[in-house]
Amino acid sequence: MSLSYTDLVTSLGSGGIVRGDVYPNAQLKLDMLDGSVEQLQLFPTQVASVMDRFVDNGVDVSLVPSTGNLIGLVLQSLPTLLLVGLLAFMVVRQTAMASMMPNRMLRDETVLSLGERVNTTFADVAGLTSAKEELREVVDYLQNPDRFLSSGAKAHQN
Repeated sequence: MSLSYTDLVTSLGSGGIVRGDVYPNAQLKLDMLDGSVEQLQLFPTQVASVMDRFVDNGVDVSLVPSTGNLIGLVLQSLPTLLLVGLLAFMVVRQTAMASMMPNRMLRDETVLSLGERVNTTFADVAGLTSAKEELREVVDYLQNPDRFLSSGAKAHQN
């Protein structure tokens, strides 16, 4: 059964309460003089004044410690654990991808450099006028680079 706050104060004054237990959620369990057990939900701010009234009226009162609720603790921390796990997974994955990136780039360059080899000899291009003109242009650039740079050409870094 449930007891009202007014009934609690009246029962305390008349000696109708033998013992009281206060739980962490501000719930009060009362052993009455007639052998019945009553319960009352208090506001957390009322607990101290109610306990003082019990002591003033000579009624045995005790605080019941909370029992460890492992399932509740796990359920409360589950979203945080999931977020931390997801973040750790993403960091590990990004690190793995970043460490593989240079290897992949080197492998691609190796494939390009080891690709088809062109076996062009001087005899193949000796009679071509276009090859002669390109070679003259390279020689002219090497002798007079300022002329090409002033017209907007960009020098290769290597």
